[in-house]
Amino acid sequence: YQEYTYNQLKELMTGYGNFDILWLDGGWVKGEEVGLDKLLAEVRSTTQPGLISVDRAIKGRNENYQTPERGIPAKQLNYPWESCITLSHDWGWVANPVFKTPRKVIGMLAEICAKGGSLALGVGPTPQGLIQPEVESILQEIGAWLKVNGKAIYNTRITPNYNTGNVWFTADKNEKTLYAIYALPDGEELPETIEWEGNEPAGRMTLLKGKRAVNYTYKDGKVTVKLPKGLKNEPLAFSFNVKKYYLKERIMKNWKKIIGCLMGAALALNVQAQQVQGFVHEQSKATDYVWPTDPQVLEKLDKWQDQKFGVLFHWGLYSVPGI
Repeated sequence: YQEYTYNQLKELMTGYGNFDILWLDGGWVKGEEVGLDKLLAEVRSTTQPGLISVDRAIKGRNENYQTPERGIPAKQLNYPWESCITLSHDWGWVANPVFKTPRKVIGMLAEICAKGGSLALGVGPTPQGLIQPEVESILQEIGAWLKVNGKAIYNTRITPNYNTGNVWFTADKNEKTLYAIYALPDGEELPETIEWEGNEPAGRMTLLKGKRAVNYTYKDGKVTVKLPKGLKNEPLAFSFNVKKYYLKERIMKNWKKIIGCLMGAALALNVQAQQVQGFVHEQSKATDYVWPTDPQVLEKLDKWQDQKFGVLFHWGLYSVPGI
């Protein structure tokens, strides 16, 4: 069995073109039991440079990103991970499904991205190989929202202050811009104002839909955003430069006049960086995540983290009863 499985994996990795990810589901058989170490060393140096390995549920060097099943971690994590969550109540096609609403999926996606992860949304085609009209409608609505608000999701990274109530925060890779995503719960109407703690904006705040400037106030550590009238009842996303980066830029431009402030700011930034590094170390140690050492794998993981959202079409045996 071990030799048979190894040979199948090798054939797949050497005879069928380029792959980005080798995703081994289940966790019932450890990759080391079928020669995964040997296989990865060989194909990464020949046919599949930078291949991402996901020896699912087997923590260690060959699980290059972790995959919590049907759940979202309680706290922010600073290593690659992906929540695998179904659109209905089961994987694959099932009779009489109960689907999550587009609003629910967008809210989950916002939370996942704010915590540093990605979302694989499980969808089951029918026994005839079709996507049900209800599913198509849900996916189209999610896609329409992402087309307008995708900057708050795609290519983002984590920020230390990432959540207040229904508001989730992501950070642009330019290290200046933050995005605030208001995850409107099912059955609720948009409020007149949205509030969060910290993440004080510097200057203009923009509602991504329509690229409209919005009014806000900041008092006693709390930001209050006044929503424009007539908005569609859906999740919202805002972009703004956060105050600390704005101050840093001002200091750098006027360093001769405020050299003392510059030194103080540099010290504060150094302390903050140490605190963030301590958080990262604590999380990585607690979850047994092992960072890859291959630069090409790390580069491909970084590009994978930019994607944030995908649909997993799951056939499986669940369709058999419908045939």
